[in-house]
Amino acid sequence: MNSNVVTNGSPTPAPQEWKETAIKGTLKKTNSYPPKFYLLGSSDEAVTLQVPGNLNLTTLVGRRILATGSYNAKQKLLIVSDVQDLEVLPTTPVPIPTASATPTLQPTVAPTQTPTSTLAPTEVPTNTPEATVQP
Repeated sequence: MNSNVVTNGSPTPAPQEWKETAIKGTLKKTNSYPPKFYLLGSSDEAVTLQVPGNLNLTTLVGRRILATGSYNAKQKLLIVSDVQDLEVLPTTPVPIPTASATPTLQPTVAPTQTPTSTLAPTEVPTNTPEATVQP
């Protein structure tokens, strides 16, 4: 028997089963009575929604929503405390004004020529006996 092993008499804490979170996805509903609501996330995994009576989700079926509440990962159950519609679209189409780009004519400027000076060689005086003045 190994005498170097230390045992701790306290049990390891179990992970919390419920946590406050928010989940987004497309709201789906069963045709049963009472209807059951599910949230279908991006990974195509359904989360069952337990909805309180004061929230009416029927108008949001088929839309992307953000549901917040207490979530149990083992049961894949969210006890909903609040719901927000992520697809905030008007019920009637609203025309979006668009401006078409019309080209404007820009006057073309002819390049101007910059005058350049040409250098001509100049004579350099030299001391020659003829140029020397004698007293």
